[in-house]
Amino acid sequence: MSGSQGTLIQKWSKGFSVVVVGTIIGLHAAAFVLAGMMCPEIFKSRSYEGVHCQPSGEFNSYEFTGCDHERISEMRHTVGEGVCLTRGKGDMVKLQDIRMSFKFPLDETDELFSAWNWRLVASLAVNLNILEKDNYSYKESKNHSTKIGSLEEEIMLSASLDYAPMQLLEPSGKTKGSKHLASETDCIPSSPWHSKAIILHVNRTLSCRLMRKYSDNMVHDKQTFASERSYHCSVHPLFELLVLSNSSYIMQVRLEAANSKRDGDILLSNATVSSHLTIVKETDIFHRLVFYTKCFFTPLILLSLVWFVVRLCVNDLYVTIHDRLLITAGLAQVVTNIPSEVVVANFPNPYLTLLDPLAYIILITSLALFWIIFTLDKLAINEPWERNTRYYWRPISAVVIGSSTALLGVLYMRFPALTNPFNSHWLAGTTTYVSLGFTFGLAVILASYQTYLSVLIFRVVCDISVNYPGSTRGAWRLKTILLYCLLCSILICLGSILRLAVSLCLHWNTEVHTDPLPFSVSLAGMIYLGELAASNLHISSLLVALSRSPGGPGGWYTPVRPVMYSPARRGEQLHLWDLSAHSSPLHK
Repeated sequence: MSGSQGTLIQKWSKGFSVVVVGTIIGLHAAAFVLAGMMCPEIFKSRSYEGVHCQPSGEFNSYEFTGCDHERISEMRHTVGEGVCLTRGKGDMVKLQDIRMSFKFPLDETDELFSAWNWRLVASLAVNLNILEKDNYSYKESKNHSTKIGSLEEEIMLSASLDYAPMQLLEPSGKTKGSKHLASETDCIPSSPWHSKAIILHVNRTLSCRLMRKYSDNMVHDKQTFASERSYHCSVHPLFELLVLSNSSYIMQVRLEAANSKRDGDILLSNATVSSHLTIVKETDIFHRLVFYTKCFFTPLILLSLVWFVVRLCVNDLYVTIHDRLLITAGLAQVVTNIPSEVVVANFPNPYLTLLDPLAYIILITSLALFWIIFTLDKLAINEPWERNTRYYWRPISAVVIGSSTALLGVLYMRFPALTNPFNSHWLAGTTTYVSLGFTFGLAVILASYQTYLSVLIFRVVCDISVNYPGSTRGAWRLKTILLYCLLCSILICLGSILRLAVSLCLHWNTEVHTDPLPFSVSLAGMIYLGELAASNLHISSLLVALSRSPGGPGGWYTPVRPVMYSPARRGEQLHLWDLSAHSSPLHK
């Protein structure tokens, strides 16, 4: 077997190496600056006011029998004409007797949706004003077990989400023969509206907060001064819609009491009702910039991979474990750079949205394994051919367990919304605690890994500085690469923790209707884009810098003049960077 050669960074002069390091740092900084200038926000929020109507007679249900499409169309999209009577803000109604309807976007001047928006997260807010003489207020005031200022009630939720392509809603999109076609074909509605999702009588929790206020029309008459109890109730999240289109959406909601025979239920009390639907959407400009970034860096990653593999095969027959991990990281970055935005736009399947998070987990796993094994390799005291997968089984097992936990967490929290937008594991109950456990557990795993990696890298840097002051031999290049790996690992770990924090803000925000985007989470897009560019630059730089180079006289990377950890002579050579291969004495 031929002896291993040095790396490309070893042959660079000191001045050229400094220029390369400065250029790489400048490119990382420029990526974040461009991301901040071109993508100021990733999320936008808007609130839509609801229209209320009270179904009459036989239409007081979501369930229909037969194929009377005219009744279905009137029931879903007609109010105030005897089928569903309009109820204004000042009308006294019972919450469970009305149906709330929301349309978004409102009109042609409103910002339209497209396939590049990817996701909507919506929550429902209902404001109730109940007179204290009402039965519910009297019962609630006597119930000492109720927490002051807040309450939660189990309700039955029925909701439907319909959509219609915008081109079909335009006046020019109406066809004259639509009624004739409907009369000849059974169960085909003439309306352009189609059902996206529907749920009937599912258990939900209505969270309410008490806000006492007094009626303004009785201020002058203190003897008849009547107080009101104002409740702000919410269901969050109500739905999470993936794979959008250029359509108009209508959502109808009905809340029913879980136990209609129970006295003093808030849904059975006479009150004035107002409702709002708060929607947080991902911006299309963010996903377009992600697509352009992936297309820009993918050729660079492929060229770097080809460069590394070709020079490895030409100049050396031995491939170390961290060489294989670096190649794996490059391939994982290529998978991450697949333009999933275009794939989802052309094949609108919600399951395709899992491509990005799964590829991200694979990339983080391969990079984490490379960083930790590449660093541990510098602390090893045995020969290179003895450092195999079994030798590093402890760090490999720890990283694989952490990555498996991340995979389970992503599938657990994202899978319900793929089948039905109204399903979620962030609803009040046991599923919320499990989601929180995954979120905070993954954050602890990331912080623990980063702490361990930082300790290892500083151990290597300090050991080299103390035991062998060989800066003339080029040991500072090793320090530079290890510190560069540490900097990129910190950046990527912070980006992963930021993703967990954004998920919490979207799904576990109790103040979603007053502050739908807390802590300026809309600026997270800048970090995401910068992190994507940083991982591509990092892997490309490592593939080029650590690629094999033809042997030359001297140096700290060749088997001819190895640099030891200690200047004292020893029986066996111990290389500073163990990319060299020697035949084992057992095979002689």
